[in-house]
Amino acid sequence: MIYLFPGLLFFAIATLYTAVGFGGGSSYIAILALSDLPYQKIPIIALACNISAVTINIFFRQTGQLIDWPKALTLAALAIPFGFIGGLTPLREAVFYLLLGLLLFASSWTLILPSSLRIQYIQIPRWLVYAVSPLLGLTAGLVGIGGGIFLAPVLYHSDYQNKQTVPATLSIYILGNSLFGLVGQISKAGGHPAVDYGTGLLLVAVLLGALTGNQISIQWLQPGRLRRMTGIVILLASIRILFKSAGI
Repeated sequence: MIYLFPGLLFFAIATLYTAVGFGGGSSYIAILALSDLPYQKIPIIALACNISAVTINIFFRQTGQLIDWPKALTLAALAIPFGFIGGLTPLREAVFYLLLGLLLFASSWTLILPSSLRIQYIQIPRWLVYAVSPLLGLTAGLVGIGGGIFLAPVLYHSDYQNKQTVPATLSIYILGNSLFGLVGQISKAGGHPAVDYGTGLLLVAVLLGALTGNQISIQWLQPGRLRRMTGIVILLASIRILFKSAGI
């Protein structure tokens, strides 16, 4: 695999996603799933990149006192055991790509739909936030993402916490799921992580992107347009992955 172009893509993804509290795992894994890498290695690389990105997020948001630690750690603690179980769970290649394709397809629409078409007035009760956290952790562990892209709409439509602290909570949630999901994935692979020169370059690209994303102003990036463009890329990748799962 030629890593220069993917490295540039990973840098751009990390810059965009970390600016709003995500790690970019869904986009990393979408790109990797279209490569010729063995499918068992894809979650390991994506999770390692996720960990790098959200660690930078947490550092910057702690510096800015934008973290509600008790609430963030509660959700992470509920999800982590299930993220580990998901990472340990073996999946056949076709099942992996099918589940990944469906999840990416769903997540793409959370980015593509304009705010006017999203549910504006739904109020998710706090007990449901607690209940959905482990389920998202399990799902994230199975395919190798952090789960933040699914938790975000839940938090933004609940009274669980101040909306200004949601990005930091997402980063902590993603970090916990990614760490323990990675341990599960490596254990499933026989204790041999998929680390090589190319993976190292991708990690460096993500770190640089995360540093950039946490220091720039998101205002001039026209986040709505970029969000939709990212969603379209993930949508197209998800369709290709679904075809791949069907052997087409």
